[in-house]
Amino acid sequence: MEIKTRIKLSIILIVCMFAALTAGCVMGEGSLDDYLKDNGAENQCVTYYGNGGTFNENDTKTVMDVYYKPDSYIISSQQEKFSVNRIFYDFDAWYYGQLDGEGKPVLDKDGNLILTSKKLGDKEKIAAGEHKYVGAKWNAKVALEIYLVADGFDVTSGDTVYKNGDKLKTVNFGSDKYYGLSEKTDAVAAKDATFLSFYSDEACTNPITSVAKPGEANAENVKIYAKYLQGKWTVVRNATNVVTMFNNSSNGGNYYLFTSEPNGEIDCTGRKISLSSYNFNIKIEGNGVTIRNLKFESLGISGGPYSIFGRFAAEAKIKDLTIKDIEVSVTAKSNLNGLYLVTHGNDGADISGLKIENASLSVTSASLILNIQNNNTDNWLFGGYETDDMYLTEKAGIKVTAATLKINGEVLAENISK
Repeated sequence: MEIKTRIKLSIILIVCMFAALTAGCVMGEGSLDDYLKDNGAENQCVTYYGNGGTFNENDTKTVMDVYYKPDSYIISSQQEKFSVNRIFYDFDAWYYGQLDGEGKPVLDKDGNLILTSKKLGDKEKIAAGEHKYVGAKWNAKVALEIYLVADGFDVTSGDTVYKNGDKLKTVNFGSDKYYGLSEKTDAVAAKDATFLSFYSDEACTNPITSVAKPGEANAENVKIYAKYLQGKWTVVRNATNVVTMFNNSSNGGNYYLFTSEPNGEIDCTGRKISLSSYNFNIKIEGNGVTIRNLKFESLGISGGPYSIFGRFAAEAKIKDLTIKDIEVSVTAKSNLNGLYLVTHGNDGADISGLKIENASLSVTSASLILNIQNNNTDNWLFGGYETDDMYLTEKAGIKVTAATLKINGEVLAENISK
């Protein structure tokens, strides 16, 4: 907006602006200093730092002093005779700079003013004898383009149908060095699909949570990719999600495990879950992820039977999941109808690629537990059959490695693999 329509500035301000832009000139027969003094403007100044930009198409001038009469409005936006420009960037606003203990501006190694979060307002005035320091804040013109990866299906968001490879959004990098990605703001809410992760590559091998703003020499937009799963899933990304999944395992639902950790593991150190006596009727796509260091603890229980997964219902499905380095601790309060490490039954569930590795089952009051009374070690992994071997003969898809059974502190079965 032009000065004359936005704020009515005194004529001396406009003249002083022009004088400042042509430093070294004289006003008539007198010097610039004399002119400012004669008009009462020599003691009020705003120093503008271009912070990577230059003033009035002068590619060398990066700092500008503008003098004002007392109680004048301060220039807070681009003007016809006062502008700052930076290649590949859009001007955002002027912000106040940090000052040291002596009231001097704090600069970075490149001579740019380090900014505060306080923005120079549209109608701020300068008081008599005041010197202010402000710097330009910039938004990179180069944008971030987000493209859809959906293998073999379309994604519907609102009334829009997106196909694999379509552009979902274009967003500005802003003034920060990194753009933090958010599912809420940078992905689309899908009716028939589930957002999984952002990736730097179209093949979706490198998951990312932020993008570095490119340098000034790079004028091309940056492309990243948002991968979606077909259908509605609850994505399990961390230990809290793992606990929630197990606690809701009798309520139905679809769970997809995902981690950006290079080792493909979700570490659940410090998390505890109670053993289940209910039907397990959720679907888990393990995606090759390993759940590690999870502890199951049930003290003073009765009834049952109990196990990590409960009883596999016919609707249950588990695929490509490893559970590793787990501890199961149980104390029976009264008679238990059964206690098993993995499951106490299978009603026809679809289980494939489920691995239980390095698991220990520690039991107190074992005399109260039906299947391991008298130190029986033939039937403590799986229920529903007379022995664990009979279960595995009938129900494939589960592999147990390095399992240990302790009863009242004594190891009765060690390094069992089936």
